[in-house]
Amino acid sequence: MSGDGVLTELKAYAKGTKAFFVDDAEAWVQATQTSKTVDAEARTVQMTFERDGHAETEYKFEATFDELNAKTKVLPPLCNPPQLEGIDDLTSLSYLNEPA
Repeated sequence: MSGDGVLTELKAYAKGTKAFFVDDAEAWVQATQTSKTVDAEARTVQMTFERDGHAETEYKFEATFDELNAKTKVLPPLCNPPQLEGIDDLTSLSYLNEPA
């Protein structure tokens, strides 16, 4: 993926976007994006997320485009959009892994 590919992927991450983060006590927690800084010239991205229900807990994601291209760093997994919350049929969800 080129720098343009990374920029395209980053469009999904805007203020208010919800993503999942690993938590030692609860396995996965949901957080809402509060800021994003993309420096195309320096080829870096910085994003800040605030844990839902725990405003004092903040998650920071920082990576270079090269790290994202090489898959040494992976963007935080996105939550399903609000219209898909409460879906009973799991095949209707947008973020499912391919079968093994």
